[in-house]
Amino acid sequence: MSPIAIISIVVGCLGALAGWLIVKKSGWLRGVGFAIAILLAPFIFLLVMGWFVRSSIRRPESGMHKSSLYGAVGSNLALYCQSDTNLVPRNVNFAWFPRELTNLGPYLMRGGEISTSYAQVEIGRNYSYRLERDDAVSTSKTNVWRLYFMRYGESEEPYRELLTTICLATSVRLSADELCAKLLARYDDLIRERGDGYGYQGKTQVYLRFDKVAGARQVCKSMLQAMPNDYWAVLVNALIVAEEESLERADQMIIAWAEKNRNFFAYLDLAYFYELTDRPEKAANAMVKSTEYDGNLSWGDGCNSDCRGYGAAIYAYRSGQYQAAVRMCDKLLSMTINGSSYKGDERGLKDLAVRASQTTSNSPPQALVSPWGVGRMADPFALVDIEKLLQRKISGARGEQYWKEHP
Repeated sequence: MSPIAIISIVVGCLGALAGWLIVKKSGWLRGVGFAIAILLAPFIFLLVMGWFVRSSIRRPESGMHKSSLYGAVGSNLALYCQSDTNLVPRNVNFAWFPRELTNLGPYLMRGGEISTSYAQVEIGRNYSYRLERDDAVSTSKTNVWRLYFMRYGESEEPYRELLTTICLATSVRLSADELCAKLLARYDDLIRERGDGYGYQGKTQVYLRFDKVAGARQVCKSMLQAMPNDYWAVLVNALIVAEEESLERADQMIIAWAEKNRNFFAYLDLAYFYELTDRPEKAANAMVKSTEYDGNLSWGDGCNSDCRGYGAAIYAYRSGQYQAAVRMCDKLLSMTINGSSYKGDERGLKDLAVRASQTTSNSPPQALVSPWGVGRMADPFALVDIEKLLQRKISGARGEQYWKEHP
């Protein structure tokens, strides 16, 4: 039986009881009327909710039919399709589109796809704009682009409506500087509106995409000034300081931050900094320090506590710091806030570390096979090319590439 049916039955019973009580005090007419009103209330509620859900789903459709919006979107898409494919990636996010498009709803813009012959941008789960080059009428000098409104879900074939036609000289395209400026402006908007790290990270990656490393580093420094307590800002700036000034100065900076915060996640951030600067013993010591603090915390610095701790323990195991790996696994196994789904992997890692610590062989540690390694590992630099930012190879980055390189 569905939850709605159960709620309806419960409300109906309460209505009948209330009606009976009113009958005893106010007579049959009022009591029966009240009971009927209560019985009908769930169905009225369902009708109202159905209308609200349907109208909320349909709301973007009217906005997408405004000529000022689809005209701007169509022109943008056509320019991207005609521009250098080395500058325009196949999959793009909100920053590549006019501000008015994201104004349809903060979470409706789901992403876009760009190619030399078509482009598409998804709006919510039900709609998209699709741009197609009409090869039948395009020439060597002029491309003819058709922008369509698409609606999905009502039949096997999506509803398709021509909104506008765009004629563009084939020589018209965006330069690298024009595209860079366009993207930076959108991330500046996001930073002003939200003031969180996502805008700064996106802006950093724009500079890196166009080989402007100095600009990317300056964005990171600006982020630290605006968000001095943000772990990512502290971590990335410590790494930059290590490259531009000295490792000692970087150590002072991030150690001071960890000691100021003194919690489970702060010392794991310090351990990760040591991992990225290839100092496994220091990383192990910082990780062990983190176990002195409460780990029953649902989320912190990019992932939950089991995820962060497990990643640190894996690095300790791989780098031969077996006792530190055991210490972290014991800490994680004592924690309950994230349930039991992590515990099998943590016990398995602990067993491997214990066996490795007891052997006298110089052979490398046994390979780890984690069924959820890629999906649940914290990756602070998923949005930023950290190797390009630092201009050096990073062996400790934990994203999907890390797991491909470390089977």
